Amino acid sequence: MAKSHNPKLIQVQKPAPSLDHFQKNLSKEEPAQVFKKILWAGAVLVGLLLANHFIRQSREKEVLAFQARLSALRVEALGTDFDPKKGDSLAQSIAHVLPQLESSLTSVPSSQRNGLINMINTWRLVLGQPALSETPQSLEAWEHIQLANQQLLMGRSQEARASLQPLASKASQSSSWVQVYWEMQLLIDQAEQNVVSAREHFNHYRKVFPAGDETLKKLRRSVL
Repeated sequence: MAKSHNPKLIQVQKPAPSLDHFQKNLSKEEPAQVFKKILWAGAVLVGLLLANHFIRQSREKEVLAFQARLSALRVEALGTDFDPKKGDSLAQSIAHVLPQLESSLTSVPSSQRNGLINMINTWRLVLGQPALSETPQSLEAWEHIQLANQQLLMGRSQEARASLQPLASKASQSSSWVQVYWEMQLLIDQAEQNVVSAREHFNHYRKVFPAGDETLKKLRRSVL
């Protein structure tokens, strides 16, 4: 007898029940059992919503606590707007507080990481220390900013502006160095008393980052 060459279909999984099949099965159950299932499903949904709410609240509290600690360290290092630290006193207080700031990198909330790296590297620029960075591309950007800062301190503003030029095309993206890039541009404008350039830089920054930043606002006022 000849063997059949028809391929055999091996079913490895039962077909998923249709909605109609589910509804028929549900209609066969006792009303009390149906009601219990509905209550159970509702309880699971409420539990998930509550868990999500508490997780979000916990994260918000973590961010607020971190920002409060960061603000306290900033005041300790820089002083207040009414009594800012200057000269050697500023450098010494930054050097004292900087290790505490760097130790926060291990526990910083992810949404605050770029801001913390920005602050650390700004203080490192003041002390003449190399920047920290999370990527090789970001490290290269910080090296350009550090060079521009050194040139500006030596009164070579045109060279400082040229050092920042390779970063111009990327300065509209969110990164740990972007804030300091725009601060450096305004510091160069301030050194040259270039009101037109300062206005253009500030407006460009505000267009890309509408929330703005208090440091840039102060720099803008000092130039304009």
